[in-house]
Amino acid sequence: MWARAVVVGMDGSVAAFRALDAAACEAERRGAVLEVVHCVADPDEAGPVLRAAAARLAERRPGLAVRQSAVVGDPVEVLAERSGAAELVVVGSRGAAGLGRLLTHSVSRRLAARTRGPLLVVRGTTRAAATGVRGGVLLGVAGDGDAEAALFAFEEAALCGCGPGLAVDARSVRAGQCRALIEASGTSRLVVLAAHRRRGLPGRELGAVTAGLLRHSRCPVVIVPVP
Repeated sequence: MWARAVVVGMDGSVAAFRALDAAACEAERRGAVLEVVHCVADPDEAGPVLRAAAARLAERRPGLAVRQSAVVGDPVEVLAERSGAAELVVVGSRGAAGLGRLLTHSVSRRLAARTRGPLLVVRGTTRAAATGVRGGVLLGVAGDGDAEAALFAFEEAALCGCGPGLAVDARSVRAGQCRALIEASGTSRLVVLAAHRRRGLPGRELGAVTAGLLRHSRCPVVIVPVP
């Protein structure tokens, strides 16, 4: 049994293949296995997507340890369950315009409200979205209780080899800071947010800053849930 895994959700879309590339990069950096999860109504339908994912990984990351799973169920629930043991869960997002994009955004937002561990949402609005090779790490925290998000941000900066001047830009996520963080995301390779989630409020579990960054960030976003 693999002790460390990066899990990526696949549905065959362009956004999902961007997420696959980002997840493979993260797994390689961390020395972890990459688990590709495809949620379907019938396991017999999973073949084409999983074969395409396997071919892409064999071409681009030939030495990476990979396992694939075809799972019957809601992708949000399946990935939320796996997030409890994974080092990182990765999903794609097409953005905020158009019906298909709204559906994809809904999955990433619902998962952000339920994930038990770090969640990377790969935004598709920049050329660097799949690999995040530019800029530093932007960290959004609300207080001293957000230590896990800060630790993830500094570890990610070290893994990507960011120079001292590009390591971590820490900013407040107090009310009114969403626009400033979105603007700063344009020159960052990654945004890391500590997510304070509100229970018992379906559709409103996420704070305004977290929801805003998931919808409008110009680079990939990592959500680190606060216990």
